[in-house]
Amino acid sequence: MLDQEGRKVRRPEAHIALADHAVPTLRGGRPFAEGLAFYQVERLKENAAKQGFAYMPMDGERHGVVHVIGPELGFILPGVVLVCGDSHTCIHGAFGCIAFGIGASECASISRR
Repeated sequence: MLDQEGRKVRRPEAHIALADHAVPTLRGGRPFAEGLAFYQVERLKENAAKQGFAYMPMDGERHGVVHVIGPELGFILPGVVLVCGDSHTCIHGAFGCIAFGIGASECASISRR
Protein backbone atom coordinates (compact mmCIF):
# COMPACT_ATOMS: atom_id res chain seq x y z
CA MET A 1 0.00 0.00 0.00
CA LEU A 2 2.85 2.39 0.76
CA ASP A 3 4.37 1.74 -2.66
CA GLN A 4 1.04 2.28 -4.38
CA GLU A 5 0.66 5.66 -2.68
CA GLY A 6 4.32 6.63 -3.10
CA ARG A 7 4.78 6.99 0.66
CA LYS A 8 7.64 6.21 3.03
CA VAL A 9 7.51 4.68 6.49
CA ARG A 10 7.40 7.30 9.22
CA ARG A 11 10.16 6.76 11.79
CA PRO A 12 11.72 3.58 10.32
CA GLU A 13 13.90 3.26 13.44
CA ALA A 14 10.72 2.48 15.40
CA HIS A 15 9.84 -0.50 13.18
CA ILE A 16 11.07 -4.07 13.03
CA ALA A 17 10.10 -6.80 10.63
CA LEU A 18 10.45 -10.54 10.89
CA ALA A 19 8.85 -13.57 9.36
CA ASP A 20 7.51 -15.73 12.12
CA HIS A 21 4.06 -17.04 11.24
CA ALA A 22 5.11 -17.83 7.68
CA VAL A 23 8.23 -19.80 8.61
CA PRO A 24 7.94 -23.61 8.61
CA THR A 25 8.95 -25.26 11.88
CA LEU A 26 11.09 -27.99 10.30
CA ARG A 27 13.43 -26.23 7.87
CA GLY A 28 16.71 -27.84 8.89
CA GLY A 29 18.52 -24.61 7.99
CA ARG A 30 17.24 -24.78 4.43
CA PRO A 31 15.17 -22.09 2.72
CA PHE A 32 11.58 -23.17 2.39
CA ALA A 33 9.91 -24.18 -0.84
CA GLU A 34 8.54 -21.56 -3.18
CA GLY A 35 4.93 -20.73 -2.56
CA LEU A 36 2.88 -18.01 -0.90
CA ALA A 37 4.92 -17.95 2.34
CA PHE A 38 8.19 -17.80 0.38
CA TYR A 39 6.98 -14.81 -1.64
CA GLN A 40 5.61 -13.06 1.47
CA VAL A 41 8.98 -13.33 3.20
CA GLU A 42 10.85 -12.13 0.11
CA ARG A 43 8.53 -9.13 -0.16
CA LEU A 44 8.99 -8.38 3.53
CA LYS A 45 12.78 -8.31 3.08
CA GLU A 46 12.48 -6.04 0.04
CA ASN A 47 10.12 -3.67 1.83
CA ALA A 48 12.35 -3.45 4.89
CA ALA A 49 15.36 -2.60 2.74
CA LYS A 50 13.42 -0.09 0.66
CA GLN A 51 11.82 1.63 3.66
CA GLY A 52 14.91 1.51 5.89
CA PHE A 53 13.66 -0.47 8.87
CA ALA A 54 15.27 -3.42 10.63
CA TYR A 55 14.62 -6.90 9.28
CA MET A 56 15.46 -9.92 11.43
CA PRO A 57 16.54 -12.63 8.97
CA MET A 58 15.31 -16.16 9.57
CA ASP A 59 18.86 -17.45 10.01
CA GLY A 60 19.96 -14.51 12.17
CA GLU A 61 20.75 -14.77 15.86
CA ARG A 62 18.04 -12.20 16.70
CA HIS A 63 15.25 -14.06 14.86
CA GLY A 64 12.30 -15.51 16.72
CA VAL A 65 8.62 -15.00 17.34
CA VAL A 66 7.79 -11.29 17.55
CA HIS A 67 6.14 -11.65 20.95
CA VAL A 68 9.36 -13.06 22.39
CA ILE A 69 12.07 -11.04 20.67
CA GLY A 70 10.23 -7.72 21.05
CA PRO A 71 10.72 -7.62 24.83
CA GLU A 72 14.06 -9.47 24.74
CA LEU A 73 15.61 -6.95 22.36
CA GLY A 74 14.14 -3.90 24.06
CA PHE A 75 11.59 -2.95 21.42
CA ILE A 76 8.80 -3.44 23.95
CA LEU A 77 9.19 -1.13 26.95
CA PRO A 78 6.87 0.39 29.55
CA GLY A 79 5.05 3.42 28.18
CA VAL A 80 5.46 2.45 24.52
CA VAL A 81 2.44 2.50 22.22
CA LEU A 82 2.78 -0.65 20.15
CA VAL A 83 0.92 -1.85 17.09
CA CYS A 84 1.65 -5.12 15.35
CA GLY A 85 -0.04 -7.04 12.59
CA ASP A 86 -0.92 -9.91 14.89
CA SER A 87 -3.90 -10.64 17.10
CA HIS A 88 -1.71 -11.69 20.05
CA THR A 89 -0.08 -8.27 20.34
CA CYS A 90 -2.25 -7.30 23.30
CA ILE A 91 -0.13 -9.60 25.51
CA HIS A 92 2.56 -6.90 25.46
CA GLY A 93 0.39 -4.90 27.83
CA ALA A 94 2.01 -7.08 30.51
CA PHE A 95 5.19 -5.06 29.91
CA GLY A 96 3.44 -1.80 30.72
CA CYS A 97 2.82 -0.62 27.20
CA ILE A 98 -0.35 0.02 25.25
CA ALA A 99 -0.53 -2.68 22.59
CA PHE A 100 -2.91 -3.15 19.68
CA GLY A 101 -3.12 -6.08 17.29
CA ILE A 102 -4.07 -4.69 13.88
CA GLY A 103 -4.55 -5.88 10.30
CA ALA A 104 -2.40 -5.34 7.23
CA SER A 105 -4.36 -2.29 6.03
CA GLU A 106 -3.99 -0.66 9.42
CA CYS A 107 -0.25 -1.45 9.45
CA ALA A 108 0.13 0.56 6.28
CA SER A 109 -1.90 3.47 7.58
CA ILE A 110 -0.01 3.87 10.89
CA SER A 111 3.34 3.73 9.12
CA ARG A 112 2.74 6.57 6.65
CA ARG A 113 4.29 9.95 6.60
